[in-house]
Amino acid sequence: MLVLALVARGSDVLAEAHEPGYERFVSAAATILAKVHESGTPRVSYAFEQWLFHYMHGDDLSYLAVAEVEAGRRVPFAFLEAVKQAHVQSADDMESLRRAWNARGRDPIQQAQSELGHVKDVLTQNVEQILSRGEQLDLLRRIRAWRSGDVPCICAAKCGGETRASWCS
Repeated sequence: MLVLALVARGSDVLAEAHEPGYERFVSAAATILAKVHESGTPRVSYAFEQWLFHYMHGDDLSYLAVAEVEAGRRVPFAFLEAVKQAHVQSADDMESLRRAWNARGRDPIQQAQSELGHVKDVLTQNVEQILSRGEQLDLLRRIRAWRSGDVPCICAAKCGGETRASWCS
């Protein structure tokens, strides 16, 4: 879950949104912004207890998100890329984007893998149905050929293999 997100130019915060009860991260985020901006590192994550502070710099702006350790790095950095692409400049825009990403609740790659697994299951089921229909068609062809007398007797050992239009006795 993303509990804090902000966009800053230098040390000036342009847009910020956070979950209620996580205001304590705002001052920590400001401190991180000041230190990381000086280092010039484009992407970095800092760990604090069960939280990760994810920082990204680009286009003269700094983007920061705080997320639970379980969120990993991919989801928060994808969120920061979305913030960058959306050119978020207001707290309302930041809050709506943060809530939308929290509502997703999943890593985009895991979501795609899950959807791919579902497609694979449906495809397997369809192939099994087609094979089943093929077997039924083959059986119908054999019955039709047997009824027309074009097929050797099934029990060739009993009747000598001659073509028969009726069951062996």
